[in-house]
Amino acid sequence: GFVENQTSEKRYEEIVAWFGLQPLLTIQRNLRALRRQVKQQAESDTERRERLRDLSRITGGTVTAWDEAAICQWFNTQVLAQLDSTLSIAALDEADPGYAALKQRKAAEDESLGLAALRRIQGQIEAIYFAPTEEGGEPAGAIPAFESAIAAYGGALANEAAERAKASQTVFHDVWAAAKKVFDNGELALDACPVCDTPVRDTPHGTREAITVKLDASLGELAAYQAAQAALAAAGQQLSQVHQKLKNGLESLRSSLADTSYVAKAKAITPYQQALAAWSPGEGAPSSAAIVSEMATLRGEVTKAIKSIEDQKGERTFAAALQTADELIGLKDALARIAKIKAQLATLSAQLDAQSLAINKAIVEHTQALIGKLKDDINALYKDIQGDGADAPPIRLDLPGEDETNQQRIQLLIDFSETRKGVVPSGYLSDSQIHTLALSLRLAAMRLFNTGLPVIVLDDIVTSYDADHRKSIAATLAKGFGGHQIIVVTHDERFFALLQEHMPQASWHFRRITELKPDHGPTFHDHRTPDEAIKAKLDKGESAANEIRQAEEEWLLDTCRTFRVKVIIRSIDRPYKYERGELASALASFLKGAGITPPQVPGIANPFLLSLQKGDVENFGSHFSDNPAESASVGDEKARWREFTYFRDQFSCPACSAKRFVRPEPLAKPVCKKCQTPFAFKDPAATSGEGA
Repeated sequence: GFVENQTSEKRYEEIVAWFGLQPLLTIQRNLRALRRQVKQQAESDTERRERLRDLSRITGGTVTAWDEAAICQWFNTQVLAQLDSTLSIAALDEADPGYAALKQRKAAEDESLGLAALRRIQGQIEAIYFAPTEEGGEPAGAIPAFESAIAAYGGALANEAAERAKASQTVFHDVWAAAKKVFDNGELALDACPVCDTPVRDTPHGTREAITVKLDASLGELAAYQAAQAALAAAGQQLSQVHQKLKNGLESLRSSLADTSYVAKAKAITPYQQALAAWSPGEGAPSSAAIVSEMATLRGEVTKAIKSIEDQKGERTFAAALQTADELIGLKDALARIAKIKAQLATLSAQLDAQSLAINKAIVEHTQALIGKLKDDINALYKDIQGDGADAPPIRLDLPGEDETNQQRIQLLIDFSETRKGVVPSGYLSDSQIHTLALSLRLAAMRLFNTGLPVIVLDDIVTSYDADHRKSIAATLAKGFGGHQIIVVTHDERFFALLQEHMPQASWHFRRITELKPDHGPTFHDHRTPDEAIKAKLDKGESAANEIRQAEEEWLLDTCRTFRVKVIIRSIDRPYKYERGELASALASFLKGAGITPPQVPGIANPFLLSLQKGDVENFGSHFSDNPAESASVGDEKARWREFTYFRDQFSCPACSAKRFVRPEPLAKPVCKKCQTPFAFKDPAATSGEGA
C-alpha cells in the first residue's frame, strides 16, 4: 500500500511520522492555512470599493475614484460656493484653515437662527426628564434618579433599624472582641471566667466551646449592623447628591427659558422647585406628575421648533456643509487605514512565506539525510529477500521544490533503467519485486527508527512469494533482526516450517492456532481445558459436559501422539481430524499389542477406554435432544469427571510419577521422558481381569 496505493500527501504524513517530525508538520499546516488567509485579506479590495461607493454617493457621482484634489475642488464649487464664494478648503483635514472657518460659520449660523439656544434647552430638559422612546423602556434624567435614590434610602433606613434592634447591646462590642481573643487562644488553659472567676461549667453556656460560639454570633450581629450603618450613610450621600443635581438642573432650565418665548413654562417649574426646597431626607418623594408632563410638552415644542428652522434652511447650510466635509474626512481616514492594513498584511505574508520556506527546508534536509541512511539498508535487505544477488532499483523519496505551494507531499520513485528514471514502481516492477521493495523499506525504517521500541509485527507477508523467497525472508529475519521483538503471523504452513527451521528454538516461540471460536477466540495447538474450569462449573451446579468432552479428547490426542499409536487415515473430509472414538480405539489397540493392561475404574464394568469411545454422559449433556423425557444431570457429569480423572491419573511413571512419555524408534513401549523407565501402570493388581 505504501509503495503502490498511497497518495503523495498520505505518504508524506507517514514518512514524517517515521522521522518524528509531527510537530513541524502541524506548524507547517497552520502556516499554510494562515498564509492563505493573510494572502486573501491582503489581496481583497472589497472594503476599499465600499468606501469609494460612499464617495460616489456623497458627490452625486461626480467623483468615483479617490483624488483628494478633485474632491476638494468639487466641495468648494458645489457646496461652499453656494454659501460663501470666499470660503474654500485646500485639504481634507480638520487642521485645514478652510475647515476651521467652516466650523465657525456653522456655530454663528446656529446662534443667528436660535438653534444653539434651542438645542441647549433641549439638552437641559432631557437631563431633568426624558421619557423612554421604546415600549418597556425606563425613563431617564434627574427626576427618576431622585425618586430611585429616595426609595434606596428608605430601604437602607429600614434595614439599619432592623439590624440595630438585633444588636441592641452594641456597648459590649469591645468586651466581646477582647473575650473572643482569650477564648480563641488554644494554648491558654481556661476553666473559669478571667474576670469574675466563675467556673466555665457554671456559666449559662456550660462549656468553653459554647461560649466561643455565642461570642461569634454576637459579633456577627454587630458586624451586620455596622454594614447596615455604612449602607445607610452611602444611600444618604447619594440621595443628597442627586437632590442637589435636580435642583441645579431645574434652576438652570428656568433661567434659560426666562429670555425666550417659553417664559410661561418657566413659571410651571416653580411649584416643583418649592416642593424640593421643603423636602428633607426620610420623607417621600414630592409628586412629579405635573413637572413630568410639563417637561414632555416643552421638549416636544422645542424639538418641533428646531426641525422647523432646519427645514426652512434646507440643505444649503453651513451645518450641512460641515457634515459633508466630516464625511469626506472620514472616508479619507478609512482609505488610509485600509491601505496601511494591506501593507502590513503584505509584509506579514512575506514573513510567513520566509518562515514556511525555512521549515520546509529543515524538513527536506532532515528527511533527505535520513533517506540517505535508509538506502544502503534497503538495498541490502532487497538483495537478501530477492536472492541471486539481485540489486534493488535505486529508490528515492522526492520532496517538492521550495517554490511549490503544496509542500506536504512526497513522491516514491525508482530508477528502473537508464532510460526509465524517476518512475513509479508499480508501472515497472513485478508483484514480488514491489512487495520486496515495500518490505525492505519498512524493515529498514524499523531498524533505523524503532530503537526505543524495537518491535516488528509482520502479518501474512509472503502471500505473493514462491518457496525460495519465503526461505529468504525467514533467513533475513533470523540474520538481521536478532535485537528486535518480532511477531510473525501466517496462514502458510510451508513458511511456518521455514521459520521453525531458521529461527533458534531457544529464543523463539512457535504457536499454531487450531481453531477460532466466536465465544472464545483462538485455540492454540497446546491449549488444554483446565481442570479448575470444569470443577468450578460443577461446584456451582452448572453443566460442564462440553468442557469434559473437550478435556477427554485433548488427553486422548496427547496420549496417542506421545505413544505413537497407529490410526487409519479416513477417506472423508478432514482426514487428519480424528474423533474421540477413533483415538480411544487406537489407544486400546496399542496397549493390548504392547501387553499393557489398562487399570480398572471403580464402578465401571467395561474397559474404560470402551466407555470413552461412546462418551454417553458427555454427549448427552452437550448435544441437543428433542426428547422431553431426556434431561441432563449435573450429578452424572460429576461422577463421569471423577471416573475420567481417576483413569487419566493412572498414566504416570511407575518410578518417578512423571506424566510425560516418549517412544522413540525402535522401542515398542513408551518410556518416561524424565527417568527413561518403561511405561507401566503402578498397581497391576487393581487392573487384573480387565481387557483392553
